[in-house]
Amino acid sequence: MNSLPTEILESIIYLLDYDDFNNLNKSYRLDLITGLNWSIVYLYRFGVYKKDINYQEYFKILSALDIISKLKVYQSVEELVKSETLKLLGSNFTITTIPKSMGNLVQLTELHLSGSVVNEFPKHITSLFRLQKLNLSYNRFIIIPESIGKLSQLDKLDVSNNQLVTISESIRKLSQLDELNLSYNQLVTIPEGIMDIHRLVNLDVSHNKLIEIPKSIGNLIQLKILNLSYNELRKIPKSIGKLTKLQKLDLSHTQLHIIPKVIIDMHGLLDLNLSDNKLVEIPESIEELSQLRVLNLSSNKLVKLPESIGNLTQLRILNLSLNKLSRIPESIGKLTQLNEICLDFDQLTIVGIPGHIRISIE
Repeated sequence: MNSLPTEILESIIYLLDYDDFNNLNKSYRLDLITGLNWSIVYLYRFGVYKKDINYQEYFKILSALDIISKLKVYQSVEELVKSETLKLLGSNFTITTIPKSMGNLVQLTELHLSGSVVNEFPKHITSLFRLQKLNLSYNRFIIIPESIGKLSQLDKLDVSNNQLVTISESIRKLSQLDELNLSYNQLVTIPEGIMDIHRLVNLDVSHNKLIEIPKSIGNLIQLKILNLSYNELRKIPKSIGKLTKLQKLDLSHTQLHIIPKVIIDMHGLLDLNLSDNKLVEIPESIEELSQLRVLNLSSNKLVKLPESIGNLTQLRILNLSLNKLSRIPESIGKLTQLNEICLDFDQLTIVGIPGHIRISIE
């Protein structure tokens, strides 16, 4: 079989947006061209290449070669097309647009494009109907388009560390999703569509600009982990009490002045983070959270703790640093499972801490 002419191969590389091809040294350019011809042999072997075919018709397949050229991960186009997992992490692969041809890698079930500095959500990847895991974190797009709803097999989606302000309501079609990471974006509200994804187990919306949580949060009855930290929340909807399977709740770095009663009623909680708020007291009813293993109350304005805290008999870690406490209730001696209490330097003279508890200085 005759190789493709050099000028056509160079055009292919250009179409693939290969970085500064013309600035590469001559030997490396020749290596790339040789590699392209070599890969075309594979295309021919597997019945893709024909002498009379229009070159444009298989550019879609050849465009995968920019990935091969940069990462040297795959041995042939045929191998890439059949791959089920593709990881293009920013340290190795930095681009601003994703080739449309990536939509042809229909065998993919897992795709990582983290840190690729992509400016726009790559709509063409929504044709990858087998995708189950998609990581688009650390990019620069601001919108998740309606086409996201086509990825109906997704069970994990990470779009954290972008600049998202809008998420299409079609996200509700991701009915298999159990893990969704929307942290470190610019969201001012959680789209209602997310509240229809009833299989969600882990939802992270931390580090956004949320001022309220929709009442429909109560629809997510399978949630076990919910991170609402680093938002401007002043109140929590009562409907959050419907999340009876919730085990870990992070409300740190919000604007809470009191612990909402609905939180106290979440008896299945194992890990509760209320640090960096404006709490001035802890209610006696805290004892109702009898399954708690970890309780973080640091960086508030607490001057005392209720005696009932001694009834949290499953507690392992208690963080009280950066408050205004001068004493610890004697009842804390009943916490036989407690193995660490976190204080700051000024609290070292605090009285009432049993000898078996390790003191950690924050």
